[in-house]
Amino acid sequence: MYRLRAADRLRYFFERQFIKGAGYQLLVVAGAIGVVSLIGGLLILPTGEERLGEAVWWAFLRLTDPGYLGDDAGSWRRVVSTGLTVSGYVLFMGTLIAILTQWLTRTMRALEQGLTPITARRHIVVLGFGSRTLPVVAEILNAGGRLRRFLRRVGARRLRIAVLSERVDAGVAQRFRQLGLRGRHSRELVLRSGDPLQTVDLHRVNVPQAAVIILPGGVFARSVQQSEDVATIKTLMALGEEARALSSAARPLVVAELQDRRQREVARAAYPGPLALVAVDQIVNRMVVQQLRHPGIARVFAALLTRSGSHRFHVREAEELAGQRFDALQARFPHALVCGIARPSTEGFEARLNPPGDTCVLAGDRLVFIAAHHDATEPEEAVEEAPPQSAATPPTTPAPAAVAARRLLILGWNQRHLALLEELAGREDMTVALTVVSQYSAEARDRLCAPFLPEDGRVQCTHVEADLVVEHELAACHPERFDAVFIATSELISDEQEADARAIVAKLVLRRLLAEAPRPPRVLLELADSDNTPLMGADREDLLVPPLIVSHLLGQGALRQELLPVFDALLQRDGADLVLLPRAECGAAAEGATCAMLRVMLRERGLLLGWMTADGSITLRPPAEAVPPPASDLQLLLLSPGMGFAPEAR
Repeated sequence: MYRLRAADRLRYFFERQFIKGAGYQLLVVAGAIGVVSLIGGLLILPTGEERLGEAVWWAFLRLTDPGYLGDDAGSWRRVVSTGLTVSGYVLFMGTLIAILTQWLTRTMRALEQGLTPITARRHIVVLGFGSRTLPVVAEILNAGGRLRRFLRRVGARRLRIAVLSERVDAGVAQRFRQLGLRGRHSRELVLRSGDPLQTVDLHRVNVPQAAVIILPGGVFARSVQQSEDVATIKTLMALGEEARALSSAARPLVVAELQDRRQREVARAAYPGPLALVAVDQIVNRMVVQQLRHPGIARVFAALLTRSGSHRFHVREAEELAGQRFDALQARFPHALVCGIARPSTEGFEARLNPPGDTCVLAGDRLVFIAAHHDATEPEEAVEEAPPQSAATPPTTPAPAAVAARRLLILGWNQRHLALLEELAGREDMTVALTVVSQYSAEARDRLCAPFLPEDGRVQCTHVEADLVVEHELAACHPERFDAVFIATSELISDEQEADARAIVAKLVLRRLLAEAPRPPRVLLELADSDNTPLMGADREDLLVPPLIVSHLLGQGALRQELLPVFDALLQRDGADLVLLPRAECGAAAEGATCAMLRVMLRERGLLLGWMTADGSITLRPPAEAVPPPASDLQLLLLSPGMGFAPEAR
């Protein structure tokens, strides 16, 4: 039978003590120093000059301080003193300093990793570090007046943003510094290590006492679309367990991103407190459908739903305006455009954009504006508007007939296309023929799409197996025959950079194929990573960058909960539409007409928001006396009439 040697047993004993931490390591070293001091004292006892206690003290001094070496007399004492001094270099100076250095290094590393729970209250928590995290944090820090009003509303003296990342290291900190989010914002931003799926890690960012919790996407694996939603719902369940111990009023608002809007009800059931959801597939599909109906409208969405535009949506309490009709409100706001009403509901707020003119403002309602800043939404004394300067009342322009059949080419396969089919099937005014090009099996895609196609044949879908970055394979699809082309990021590629690279190359191939086309289709390019946006330059093709839009919605919705229903009203299938109307369709009466006159002429089609020129520049909320430029290719931007509230609520 194998037997351990005494040296192995001793080595094992010391190993077990050393792995217990710096305290046990110091005890072992202290014991070793004591043993060596005792041995040294016993060795000099035969000289007869000291007693045992004094001899041990003499040995301890030589062990810890080499300066005593020259004070000894006699050969034996010098030999023992030299041995003690050499042992002191190993035990006292080497081992002790090594233990203290390792302990200090571990302590500093633990502090840098953010393992200490924070003590902040009424703060903002961002769970997970992914492609959305940096834009969301930047959106909040750059919110200006909206951020100051948020802090007053939640009772916080200053801003604190706690980001929970699976790993906090120099790379994560550097990502924040590159966007200017460390340094001047270092006091507002706190990084903590932990898994958003683990309940114990949530306490490091003090989620029970947070004012708002944000769950951005891009944190979990992209292998299957629903996998992110499953992880998000599990995190909502963990937050729900923490929230149940709080009163209803004290439960923090959670703003979460979903990939699939069909998971909304499940997500709402997982968290008992106030919850706002942003569905990526709804945003992307709504913009694709609108781009198909009104080529170029994607740029308008980008101007309204990101920080790139000069005007944004604002909401404001309107207690003093209760009882007034919606069509009479604009006279009180000369510096902002009143475009809707947000009304309290069981789930928070319900928004209606451009509701019927006879809709009355009720107590508790918020008015929705498009304005350059929040101060522009201050009501002024009612001023009776002068009638339009025209010999006769401008004729109204009737609403257009049903949209003609459209042909859409989609390059790249994504599960969101199923929701796109559902979106198109619900549009009774559209007849669409889709062709989807991907390397994924056409037969498998046929089976997936069949349940979402309407029986009346208004939406037809053809699948083609081809490599969209190979020119001759893409040319066989005849892209010049389509009305619009949508280049989607493929879910078959998990890496966002690689997916964007293939989408960009497909756009370049498509540009070559369409160079000689007499009427090339409008191209909408989707990018999964906002860092790749500068690569496009000033291309005329429109860009769809879901991370930028979603980050804006998450950040602004966290600061002002009433804004998310406003965004929903713009992005839902049954909400209000953004419409680009060519000036030529307005007739001769529109020539030289002011915006006030155009609002009267176009009131049956929608609310005039501004216009877009041929080069893509957008003008929002022009003054009533402004006259659109005389360019023939000018397009007027309208907000189509949305649904009204229930009759009993109006």
